[in-house]
Amino acid sequence: EEERAVFHDLGVFSGPVTGEIAAVVLDRADILETMCDLVDRSLLVADTDGDRTLYRSLRTVRRHSQQRLQDQGRWSPLRRRHLDAMVDLAGELDVALRSEEEPHADAALDAIVAELRAAHAWARDDDPGAAIALSARLHVYGVSRTRDEIQRWAEHLSDLVLPGPDGAVTLATVGFRANNQGRFDLAIEAATRSLELAGTDTAARFAHEVLGDAALYNGDLDGGHRHGAAVAGLGEAAEDQRAIALGRGGMALSRAYAGRFEEALKIIDATDTRAMSPSGRAWMAYCLGEVLGDRNPGDALDAVSSAVSAADAAGERFLAGVARISWSSLLGRHGPIDKALGSFADIIDYWLVRRNRTHLV
Repeated sequence: EEERAVFHDLGVFSGPVTGEIAAVVLDRADILETMCDLVDRSLLVADTDGDRTLYRSLRTVRRHSQQRLQDQGRWSPLRRRHLDAMVDLAGELDVALRSEEEPHADAALDAIVAELRAAHAWARDDDPGAAIALSARLHVYGVSRTRDEIQRWAEHLSDLVLPGPDGAVTLATVGFRANNQGRFDLAIEAATRSLELAGTDTAARFAHEVLGDAALYNGDLDGGHRHGAAVAGLGEAAEDQRAIALGRGGMALSRAYAGRFEEALKIIDATDTRAMSPSGRAWMAYCLGEVLGDRNPGDALDAVSSAVSAADAAGERFLAGVARISWSSLLGRHGPIDKALGSFADIIDYWLVRRNRTHLV
């Protein structure tokens, strides 16, 4: 009976899950032993290739379980528990994504995308407030990992958001995606709405990030510096090291692109990176490479190359792509040319796959 109950309850999951997640969603602390019994009976499949064992049901088996849960009137309550667990887990991993635990959090989120997708789709129909909360907690993951699908989830909610931090962050996701599509007017509109929803909450830092990016893309260097300073200040208030890195990096880039290189270097030198996540430190290395640029191409290439390596190791695909553009551009101007051509070809493929028109251009 215990095995039958667990077997059917596992039908609430859309993809492979760890025993820990199954225990939380199904509220069964001792579920792992039963799941192993189901593996022995060939009713579950255990994937042991990665760092953690993942358990999954075959699609036909899962459909049978889901139908059984619906017949018993237990489908909706289990879906609710599943949604609540995904919101909580996404929140925990969002915090970890901004810390030294970034690579672990990145891998953990990658492993549950199918569950996040199912939870968000269910919430959009039955509990839009929970869908907005989930989108807000997935903002950093969606934008820094170039997860276009997750960014699109926020767009489904753009007409439903209410005042407060979750709505503000969700609209910032919409603005971020618009920036990467070259739709800067839409990005500014979404970010402006986001600021209104955030009010005095530090969630406004995400809208300022969108506005700062739009300003840089449009050549408004004073605006880029102003919004970068806002991101950094709100990041300090929120104790968000990622925001501090992005904000101060935006300030440095704005000054460098205006030819004020010494000011840009002072901003970078005055930034304490010790408490930052791996990608936060990589952002500052990338910015240093941009500031040094043609004035010191050797050191600039070293800085940008280190940013690429660190971003790749942390799973920060947005930064990894942006830094590769800088690396390719430096090679294009200072050689060797054949290496630069191959690098440009690679970066075109990189952004095509990730549907980022702005950086592709």
